[in-house]
Amino acid sequence: MRKTDIMSEALQELIDIAGRHARGRRTATAIPRVSIGRSEVATAPMAGVWGSGVLFVLQGAKKVLIGDRTLRYDPASYFIYTVDTPTISQLVAASAKHPYLAIGFTLDLQAVAALLVEHEPALGGDSFSTSPVNEELLDALRRIMRLLDRPGEIPVLAAMLEREMLFRLLQGPQGGKLRQLARADGHLSRIGQAIAWIRTHCHQPV
Repeated sequence: MRKTDIMSEALQELIDIAGRHARGRRTATAIPRVSIGRSEVATAPMAGVWGSGVLFVLQGAKKVLIGDRTLRYDPASYFIYTVDTPTISQLVAASAKHPYLAIGFTLDLQAVAALLVEHEPALGGDSFSTSPVNEELLDALRRIMRLLDRPGEIPVLAAMLEREMLFRLLQGPQGGKLRQLARADGHLSRIGQAIAWIRTHCHQPV
């Protein structure tokens, strides 16, 4: 079987799993830190704040405006958000026949830091654009989402599979952002700490 066929099969399985388990616009799942987004209609631009996490778009398309820069998510693409980020987002491709489907992961920075102690990936930059998933990352994501159909295995396997997914992200084109955030003295880590302090003390003089 060709590599493109394997990836298409994995992506379709993820679409099927996400479609079965989605319950409304955003669904928290039984897998820790994992949620599913779903919509059958395109939307107007909407303001919001993204926390530290990863968004994988499986089907449909989405545009996100961050400052003066625009991200476009097409199927099988992802982006890592490393700090609380004000955004304006818009679903630009969604229908009843082909709904927008996405998987969101909240980052476990302790798990990322532990991986960095054990293994410093040689690859991975800090790309601002969305990135296509590769075969290894897509397979790790598929095996995590399969747990939704086998909930009894979640307590045993979820953390292990999440660790593999984080490892694949560290090796990818956006891995540099994860490394900076996980290091206590990293630039992004300091930005995150400052934003967290401001949110907690928003009624006090800065």
